[in-house]
Amino acid sequence: MKFKISHIALLALLSISSPLFAAKMTTWSKISQIVIHDWSGVIIYLEDTTAASAEGCSLKDRVLLEPTHYLFDIAYSSALSSLHTNKTVRFFVDSCKPFGSETIPVLKRIDLLK
Repeated sequence: MKFKISHIALLALLSISSPLFAAKMTTWSKISQIVIHDWSGVIIYLEDTTAASAEGCSLKDRVLLEPTHYLFDIAYSSALSSLHTNKTVRFFVDSCKPFGSETIPVLKRIDLLK
């Protein structure tokens, strides 16, 4: 009986509609530039100028890697590696953050292609 109840509880949690589940993937693109800001984090610019449009932020050619991300060092080194080796990447973003008068997608995950 516990097995069935746990599955029902899991399905109920997965079906809840909230901003937590609104995250989206960028399209595959190469990194064109990385900028380190002292007040916001690391801005990763993409060659495809609309790659990060899925989340609906006003800036569609870049993503923000916040210094508070629990895997910041790994994500940052992966982005640098991709930039230097000209590899294709894709990002999982889950929100828009104010960036001057614009909004920028916030990076949660980075996928790398060989």
